[in-house]
Amino acid sequence: MIVKTYSGHNVPEGATRFRGDSVTHHPFFLKYEDGRQYSHAIPVDKFDWKKDSNTWSDLIELPQEPETFVPVVGEECEIKSNNNWNPIDILAVTAQHVIFNEIGKENEQIVYLLNRKFRPIKTEREKVIEWALKQDCPPCDGMLSRTDFCGELFDLGALKIPETKS
Repeated sequence: MIVKTYSGHNVPEGATRFRGDSVTHHPFFLKYEDGRQYSHAIPVDKFDWKKDSNTWSDLIELPQEPETFVPVVGEECEIKSNNNWNPIDILAVTAQHVIFNEIGKENEQIVYLLNRKFRPIKTEREKVIEWALKQDCPPCDGMLSRTDFCGELFDLGALKIPETKS
């Protein structure tokens, strides 16, 4: 099972470390189970965990929070800063840092990867759904049904009947 992505690669369930591409090896993930080390080659959907007795010195410890989003070079995403989500363009990602420009600005910045939260940019649909759900009122305000909720959204100007093509 894939639980998240890291450095542009799907992370297999149980992975705790990552080793990037090198002259001698392709990138892979590692996990430790019952005192044994296992490696998982990339792409994750084509390989399984295998026992690994090698000693690796250049492993990256993976962030373990399930909601961790690790940005990929060249993609646009958002970074949380002062309780706001700001759109950014990723220029580089290392084991410990992210270098980015804020979209619409020429201000290259570098931040420590594990101290910041990143997320994909929300689609317009996701933004509208999030906004609509925030309009929900507790039953004490008289909204006891979906009909009441739709009526409230209409009153806020959020609903209209789509035009039909004849």
